[in-house]
Amino acid sequence: LLEVIVFEEAFSPVNEMINVCYSEQSIDLTSYFSADILWEQSDWMYNGTSIDPVILVDLNIGGVYTFEVVNNPLCPVSFLSLEIAVVTVPDAGPDGTIVWCEYSGDLNLTTGLDGASSQDGTWYFEGNEVSSIVAPSQANSGSYTFVLDAIGPCPEDESIIEVEFDPGTSINLGNDLEVCSGMDPFEIGVEPELGYTYNWVG
Repeated sequence: LLEVIVFEEAFSPVNEMINVCYSEQSIDLTSYFSADILWEQSDWMYNGTSIDPVILVDLNIGGVYTFEVVNNPLCPVSFLSLEIAVVTVPDAGPDGTIVWCEYSGDLNLTTGLDGASSQDGTWYFEGNEVSSIVAPSQANSGSYTFVLDAIGPCPEDESIIEVEFDPGTSINLGNDLEVCSGMDPFEIGVEPELGYTYNWVG
């Protein structure tokens, strides 16, 4: 009588390549593989060094992780690998406020962002997509939202910029003045009011 025992070969990983979101949180590499693998008999390796399978997700963990599975001394050691790519979290920056005089020309909404103006995002006003350059004569005061799309496993992020268009104050001095070359200097002006800044436009 000959009894034959067949040992299963090492299991394949659930995912051979995964994307993880940079989050300062820890992940357990064993969670991406079959629970039937005898982890106490397995060695995790990264860049030729044995490591603990629980690792902190930061920008330095990207690469290929390998482990060996020993099912039985009669079976050859199997080496499986898991490649990890770390995805940077979209960051639209903090919320902000812009007060803009209507006489100052078009407003570039990205001036209200903190470092995110170079990133590709979308502006919305009251749920409608708008340009990052708005003309005060055609725009309304209110909440403008800058949205960066989700990247892989990382969720989207947004920044809300409160915009107030100030109509400012225009003063008409009355009738035009006729002056001749060589006349003595004379003064034209208005009685200033507290809280206003005056500029001559001519």
